[in-house]
Amino acid sequence: MNQARFHRVIRAVSEKFGVAPEHILSKDRHHPIVFARFASMWLCRNLEVPAPSYPLIARCHGRTDHTQVMYACDWINRKMLNDPWYAHTMRALKDHLTKTLHIPDSYLLVAADELPQTFVFGEDAIEV
Repeated sequence: MNQARFHRVIRAVSEKFGVAPEHILSKDRHHPIVFARFASMWLCRNLEVPAPSYPLIARCHGRTDHTQVMYACDWINRKMLNDPWYAHTMRALKDHLTKTLHIPDSYLLVAADELPQTFVFGEDAIEV
């Protein structure tokens, strides 16, 4: 994911949650801003395979420490497991960004049960 895509993710999150992009990139610790920042970091990490590095995501969010991104991703994952609203909101935003960023299907993260049973490499097909 290049830096332009990071900024498009930040803009999409700011529109969704009504938080200005400069607030997402700030050090403000008010809950709505922190949630938007965490959502942005999680989306940057989970939109593509291979996932961008934590340090790269941190730099694009104006942070110096990659562990902040690790914490944000863990926090969002826990919220998604325990609260259907978070799960629905994050999945909907991820689906929206996948379509608007024109990410090829081959770069998307998919659940194991969504993987195809046959993989085609050129003219060869491998059955799993």
